Amino acid sequence: MEGVSTRLTRTPDTTPYAPFSTAGAKTRELCVFGDASVTAIAAVAYIKLTSHEGQTEVGFIFGKTKLAPQPGHTIPRLELCVAVLAVEIAKLIVAEMDVAFENITYYTDSKVVLGQWFSNGGTRIPRGTLEYCRGYVRFILC
Repeated sequence: MEGVSTRLTRTPDTTPYAPFSTAGAKTRELCVFGDASVTAIAAVAYIKLTSHEGQTEVGFIFGKTKLAPQPGHTIPRLELCVAVLAVEIAKLIVAEMDVAFENITYYTDSKVVLGQWFSNGGTRIPRGTLEYCRGYVRFILC
């Protein structure tokens, strides 16, 4: 293919997240939401900007979905996969964006995994799953 350049160049992203710039915002927060079902897991990230005048704007940054593995896992296990996915996309966003976030907040409706199951010592968790969950929690907290 003579005359065709195969060199890739990265073009700067000029997509506005809000009507005012991220650099001019008083606060910049990263909000990451995650959820799971028996068929898929998903996480989505938004930037929340507050201006010096108190105006708040929210803009979409990034989202990712994955099909749930087959054979089906339990919902608590899938919710742990969502937590890992949320942390991974937050780390990716922090590394790739030229924005200093004052706060990163994760949102989930999964009270089952960390609340009910870990508080009762794992008596309802099938054999081997507690160690699996603890490994994911260690990854999320690091």
